[in-house]
Parts: sequence; structure tokens; C-alpha cells
Amino acid sequence: MAMAEPVAWLALDAQRHLAWLGELGSAMPAFGVLFGGVAFGGGAADGEVSPPGWRPRARRSALLLGAAGLLFAAFGLTPAGAAWWALPSPFFAGAVLGGLFLVGASLAPVGPRSGPGWLAKRMATSVRRGALLLVLAWAADGAASGWGRLQPAPPWSPGVASVLLDLSPRSLLMESGGVDWMRHPAVYEPVGTDRIGPGLRSVYAGPVAGSLTLLVGCMALAARRVLSRRRARR
Repeated sequence: MAMAEPVAWLALDAQRHLAWLGELGSAMPAFGVLFGGVAFGGGAADGEVSPPGWRPRARRSALLLGAAGLLFAAFGLTPAGAAWWALPSPFFAGAVLGGLFLVGASLAPVGPRSGPGWLAKRMATSVRRGALLLVLAWAADGAASGWGRLQPAPPWSPGVASVLLDLSPRSLLMESGGVDWMRHPAVYEPVGTDRIGPGLRSVYAGPVAGSLTLLVGCMALAARRVLSRRRARR
């Protein structure tokens, strides 16, 4: 009995840190837009000719990767970082976070690194896009439970709820990290996951979902580069 209360508080803290980790997954595309807005030069995307060779592009990519590394290092020092490392599959959860970051970075604004206030203008656009991505991610995360507002609870049929869970960045992150998300208190009763059988939904498998998310992020950056070059040739 003497140990019951401390153990309960530890369990509560663990759930809170896991919730913070989920919030980070939702915010990662927004972080990608903000860091990408600074790292990427406009150059070719605005009709200017970039200097020949790989070095300018390599510097921008190195700056973006360095910013991502600092972000992950800072996050690792927080309680949510401890929750990340405590996951059964932290590597695949990290791949999801990295992929979401790269997807956001691919949506960063472009513009010439010249003119009065070019950095302020680019950052203002980055903030607007980041805010939009954050709102969309939060909406997707809360849709399956009706954002805690819709009644009766759970608000959706099992089929609709399963689709909304698939669209949630938090579900992608948690299940890729090995969490039994369908039975987690955050979704079990609010979403009614006890009604969702294997025929309606399959959980995200970390090796597949993590790798695909990271691949999609890399492809998004590559597509950004191709579109920028085509625009410069017009």
C-alpha cells in the first residue's frame, strides 16, 4: 500500500510524457517549414541562376540537417525524449519524426536571398505555413474522438473511426514506435477502439511505416528541387 501512490504517480508521468511525444509528432511538419525557410535559398526557384556545382546545394542541405539534429538533441533532453527512448521501437519512431520534418521542410517558402528584409518576409511566410500545418495535424489527431466535443461518445462508426485513426500523425508515431495505441487510454474509450476489429484496421508496423515515412520525406524534398529547376527554366 505504501508503494501504490508513488507507482501511480510514475505511471501518470509516463503517460503525460508520452502525450508530449505525440504533440511533437503533430508539430514536426511545422518545425520543418520553419527550419526549411531559413535553410533553403530561393535562387533557381525565382528565376535566378544558382552557382554551378554541388556546394551551394550541399550547404543548404547540411544546414537543414544540422538544424534537425539540434532539434532532436534538444528534444532528447526533455521528459518526452525519455519517453521516446523508452518506446519498444524508438528507431522507427525517430524515422517517422524525421520523415514528417522533411515533409514540412519541402513546403518551406522560397525566395531570393537579396533585397530588403528578405529573411523577415520568408520567415513570416514560414510561420503562416507552419501554423496551418500545425492546425491540420491537431485536427487530424483529434478527429477520431470528435475532438472531445461531439456527443455521444464515441462519435463515429467503427469504419469512420478506423479511417480517422489512420490519418492521425499521433497514431502513425505511436504505433511505429511499438505502442499498443488501440488500447491506450487516450483513444480506447474516446474513439471506441474496442469496436474496431482486424478486418477494419491494421496497426502501423514500425519497420514499414517508419521507412515509408522517411522515404516520403526524402521524395518530397527531391520533388521540391525538380519543380524549382523547371520553374527556373521557364
